[in-house]
Amino acid sequence: LEQDSFSLVFQPISSLRGEQHEFYEVFVQLADENGNSIPTKQFIASAERSGVVPQIDRWVANNALSRLAEEHANGRKVYFFLNISEQTLADNDYLPWLAGRLKETRISGEYLIIEVKEPAASGNLQGLKLLIKGLKALRARLALAQFGGGLNSLSFLKHVPASFIKIDRALMANLPSNAENQQAVKE
Repeated sequence: LEQDSFSLVFQPISSLRGEQHEFYEVFVQLADENGNSIPTKQFIASAERSGVVPQIDRWVANNALSRLAEEHANGRKVYFFLNISEQTLADNDYLPWLAGRLKETRISGEYLIIEVKEPAASGNLQGLKLLIKGLKALRARLALAQFGGGLNSLSFLKHVPASFIKIDRALMANLPSNAENQQAVKE
């Protein structure tokens, strides 16, 4: 963070239903002293252990909102998915900070989707309730990632107003030949 070695990567998300809006998931990338990319899983795991993931989440949001403002100024009304960590979900100061950044960049929250992993969300229901309430106030939306890996995922979903769901890889494994996984995806 101090050396500003991070950069953002924007992965397009395609609609299978023909939706006309452009969606991108925003990822963070870290370069070593030689400019080589460090695998995300490697540096995020280290950042989680050292407790700096919330600062990285804010760095990503800050820079993504600046980029979103540039895109909107150029006439491209794109939407960004921003991942937040379990630690950020527990951070009571994140939503007020995010609201301030949205105001500074003059971006409507409707162009922002905050993505939380289902295991983190189900492990911090109080933080999730506050996040949902805050996102609603900002007109932003919620996405659940790694959905379906838990024992009570479908029951959990009935109580969580997620606008988007990213199904866990384990649930998608052997989908054509696994009747149990097919039924879970249909539900």
